Amino acid sequence: MTDNKLAIAVAALCSLAGPSMADGFKYYAGVDVTSNYVSNGVSQTNGKPALQGYLEIAKNGFYAGTWLSRVDFGTNDSVEIDLYLGYRNRFDSGFFLDIGYAQYLYNDSGSCCGEIKLTGIYPIMENMGLEGYLAYDPVAHNLNKSATLAYAATEQFGLSATYGESDFNNTEHWQIGASYAFTNHLSAGLAYYGAQSGDEGLVFTLSLATTQDSFARLLAAPFGR
Repeated sequence: MTDNKLAIAVAALCSLAGPSMADGFKYYAGVDVTSNYVSNGVSQTNGKPALQGYLEIAKNGFYAGTWLSRVDFGTNDSVEIDLYLGYRNRFDSGFFLDIGYAQYLYNDSGSCCGEIKLTGIYPIMENMGLEGYLAYDPVAHNLNKSATLAYAATEQFGLSATYGESDFNNTEHWQIGASYAFTNHLSAGLAYYGAQSGDEGLVFTLSLATTQDSFARLLAAPFGR
């Protein structure tokens, strides 16, 4: 399962804006090609590449969107479809808060489950931020949690490190990654995913989106936790 916190969640923190629509609505969209879709430290594609895409509409802090990815569990499911909505806000202190809900569906088995999500990002310094993330499944009573430290060395290049624990996958997991934005719309990321259940190793991701930023991409992509 994916956290569905798109680049625009952190883009709000970094004072970036998406393309405007009528009546004050903004939209955010993108496509990722990744060598391995990893969520909570575990591959969702059996170690194989995946094509992913998302579309979100937002207004006055409220947002709704969808995210899709190829998956491979050794079953008839081949596509994950996530539907989500929520509210995000950046306070005067610089603290960023995102509260949302995501429902996870698959093309063959249908609805899997849903999670209530809470993300908080605190800017430690001008180019450094600390993120705390919680996701709770109220039906299965599973709790996923992680902390990420991200540093934007330049406007294009940044580094990050994540540690998390997943009840859903019953594993501790960690990630060390780097991201580089070639243009305002194109970026690439390279991360190493490790887990108590076994390391997934290096994952490369190429992203094309309406909004790109090294700091935003570090905290938002790949989309899996």
